[in-house]
Amino acid sequence: MSLTNSNKLGVESLVNTFVPFIFLITEVTQPFKKALS
Repeated sequence: MSLTNSNKLGVESLVNTFVPFIFLITEVTQPFKKALS
């Protein structure tokens, strides 16, 4: 039980790290996509 619980915690921390990162990348690349289209 504790193993799955810690695994879930690791996944949540990964999501919390990657979601703003992906959002930042999309925000940065949006003007480039608009310029190309």
